[in-house]
Amino acid sequence: MNILAWNVRGLSRPAQWFLVRDFLMLYYAEVCYLQESKLVDLPHAIWRELGGPKLDCFAFVPARGLARGIVIGWNGSLFILKVVFFRQFCLSVEFICKRDNFRWPCTSVYGPKARFLKHAFWGEIRSSGCWTFLVSFAEILMPFSLSLTNYQVPPAWRMFGMPITL
Repeated sequence: MNILAWNVRGLSRPAQWFLVRDFLMLYYAEVCYLQESKLVDLPHAIWRELGGPKLDCFAFVPARGLARGIVIGWNGSLFILKVVFFRQFCLSVEFICKRDNFRWPCTSVYGPKARFLKHAFWGEIRSSGCWTFLVSFAEILMPFSLSLTNYQVPPAWRMFGMPITL
């Protein structure tokens, strides 16, 4: 199974749609998690441009203002998706493989940059009950790039260890 997770940093222009579609096709993605779509709405016509011929189904959490937005796409001939819940910062789903009925829960997360939202964010993570996370946390993992002084990595992050970057 080929799964792709990507912080796309916005999908407002058709040129970005084609880039994403080509990347998904290049790596034969059967499931994709796109964080920071920055889309308030995602019509089926736009998803067909993004997902291409293979990823024919999607679940979507809209952006708020000019930030956030999560899209999960999948191949409907291979998987059934059950949306467990969606909230401000995450979308939790359960994939069911049509071939062998294997169930796989996963939560796609977009971490907020605003400090006052971080407590609510971690509350959502704890309440998801999920064991697989696909995240967008650049502001937490690389605090030096935010020009913040005396920024401390939250204690909860210490249990995750080092991130894997593809």
